[in-house]
Amino acid sequence: MKRDWKIIQEILCAIEDNKVKMHWEQIPESEQKNVLLHYELLKESELITNYELVSDMDDDGKCTYHPNFLPQSPNVPGIRMTMKGYDLLEVLRDQTLWNRILSKAKSLGVKLTYEFIVQAIPVIYKTMM
Repeated sequence: MKRDWKIIQEILCAIEDNKVKMHWEQIPESEQKNVLLHYELLKESELITNYELVSDMDDDGKCTYHPNFLPQSPNVPGIRMTMKGYDLLEVLRDQTLWNRILSKAKSLGVKLTYEFIVQAIPVIYKTMM
């Protein structure tokens, strides 16, 4: 699997719009594993919370995985973004800023990681002012 920033943006947008279940249902079965791995990356990076991976076993013994979108109790919110998640989504939506981050990574010859993005933002903002 390769990290895909477009998939990350789609997931974050779906969470923000409260349409994550609808988004999941539109993903072809052949791509679901890759998208699930991106959910896991977002959770590990503390960009989303109230998320868990659920497995179901069908009658034939086939195990399928899907994200849990519903709260386990009425008082617990469902999947949501953290403040860091909202911050990243703002960066991904701002094409000028995003293109400058991509360009900066390329000019420095470094990989485009979450940590690089976070560190590049203030540097790029200074050049924009």
